[in-house]
Amino acid sequence: NPGRDDVLIYPGSPEIMRRSIIPGGRLILIERHPTDSAILKRRFANDPDIGVETGDGWRAVKARLPPMPRRGLILIDPPFEEPDEYQRLAQALVDGHRRFATGVYVLWYPIKDERSVGQFRAQLQSTGIKNMLSLELRVRAQALDTGLYGSGLIIVNPTWPFAEKIGPVMDWLTPILAQDQQRNWHMDWLAK
Repeated sequence: NPGRDDVLIYPGSPEIMRRSIIPGGRLILIERHPTDSAILKRRFANDPDIGVETGDGWRAVKARLPPMPRRGLILIDPPFEEPDEYQRLAQALVDGHRRFATGVYVLWYPIKDERSVGQFRAQLQSTGIKNMLSLELRVRAQALDTGLYGSGLIIVNPTWPFAEKIGPVMDWLTPILAQDQQRNWHMDWLAK
């Protein structure tokens, strides 16, 4: 989007994360699909602060945590191509938190039906993990076809003052992404 005031092309989570790392920070991207991994490797080939691996991100949570030094943000952004990915996402959080309890975790999930989202939230609450924030954006009313109509983030150990500052951002973003008048956003603490 160079030279534009509006966003023409969504940069994707790898580019957003690249722009967010602090000086001296390191970004490890793990992509399961070989074609997408090759694209990421080409995109970040000349950036010494970014490593791209072709592999299973679910396994990487166990293998790579805790990082050295012991600080970091772990973004888990699964493709949701398998029917059990809500459960796998919750288990990845449990596994990661067990190894690196002070890390900041951001879990992305689709909102396609309220029942699955409710079960996922309940499963996360049952883990006993504290300091867990939920942020959801619905861009339209749920349709009968149960297609994607929203997205959510679970943020464990959000940095201060994220919860206090995100409201104005969501108030600005929601009407931009809205597909009908039923659009809304909601934030709540699953565990404090």
